[in-house]
Amino acid sequence: MFARLPRIKRGDWAPGLQPDLSLVAMWALILEIVVRGVDYAGGDRPDVTTNLTVVEQAFPLQVWGLLCLIAGFTFAFGVATQKFGAVIAGSLLATGVYGALAFGLFLRMVERGWPWDGFRTPLMFTVVALLFALYSFSGYLKLTAHRASRHMSVDDEGVV
Repeated sequence: MFARLPRIKRGDWAPGLQPDLSLVAMWALILEIVVRGVDYAGGDRPDVTTNLTVVEQAFPLQVWGLLCLIAGFTFAFGVATQKFGAVIAGSLLATGVYGALAFGLFLRMVERGWPWDGFRTPLMFTVVALLFALYSFSGYLKLTAHRASRHMSVDDEGVV
């Protein structure tokens, strides 16, 4: 009754990065948010500032820069010291910052009217926000597993 798609033999590939490559991706995101933070913290010329989105106008550019720098350095500290809390906190703040900026850019795109143009920029900000959110969620899952394994560890007498 229904057409069946031919079965395709699956290969051996599985999603995910090796731990050392995951670190490269983390450091690339850290570089991105720190550079953005320095750019925002440095302010802008008046002709550029008039083109900010409604979300960017909610705070002075220096505040956006400070938020980016706090998120980036907190995340970097967590990665460098392998501290779950700092990785989670830094990536959550970065998710919020990039999500807010993406929303502002999306509103700007809609404001310009149909046909929508310039959707690449809010999409890229959304992708970066999503990547930071994934690192936060991954950190939470690893922290939960770490805490569970500590509770299941063997006591001094060899009893679980």
